[in-house]
Amino acid sequence: ESVGLDIAMVLDLSSSMEERMGSGSDPSAQQTRLDVTKRVIADFIRSRPEDRIGLVVFSDNAYVVSPLTLDHGSALALLTGPG
Repeated sequence: ESVGLDIAMVLDLSSSMEERMGSGSDPSAQQTRLDVTKRVIADFIRSRPEDRIGLVVFSDNAYVVSPLTLDHGSALALLTGPG
């Protein structure tokens, strides 16, 4: 048994998420909104070991990428993709 929560993370994959962050010589200028958001979601998942976490992505349509799960390794793999 666990006392965790059920949390659904929803990620926007529309073209606006490919916009670069920062400006000029700022090192974060090399990262897109999507890069930053995925990193924050990954950090959040790692910080919630007792919670079941699901991942939904959307652009024109919404898709369940990962149903609620305690298998955070799989959820992280689906979030970050290969590599």
